[in-house]
Amino acid sequence: MTIDTVVANIDALNGQTVRVFGYLPECEPMSCGLYRNKAEADQIGRSMKAMRVALDAGADDVSGIRMPLHPSLAIGEGPPWAFFDLRARLTAGHYAILTGKISNKCRSNGKPVCLDRATDLEPIAIQQAAAPL
Repeated sequence: MTIDTVVANIDALNGQTVRVFGYLPECEPMSCGLYRNKAEADQIGRSMKAMRVALDAGADDVSGIRMPLHPSLAIGEGPPWAFFDLRARLTAGHYAILTGKISNKCRSNGKPVCLDRATDLEPIAIQQAAAPL
């Protein structure tokens, strides 16, 4: 499935196991996302970096930093036996196919509402994939 398909149908897919194709940048302890492509992941990454830099410099308002609204899926940690974060490190910076269980608990009207390692997809397996042509 594509990210667009999952996001558009997240309520109908809730609880189902699916395979989703997308670009996986680095996963961090509190944030891991699957994006439609590298360009969109890079845009989000630049915005997040700008916010961190501003906050580290003492800013108390970062609302002026534009955050792109690209469709993405928040990836959970997966079950302990899956060692997802370790496997994700080996796949980071590449396109991937993730197999996992869909959850709509962090979505309201299709928009993300949870923070700190939200879970739209509870991963079971990950494999590196070729970039689209």
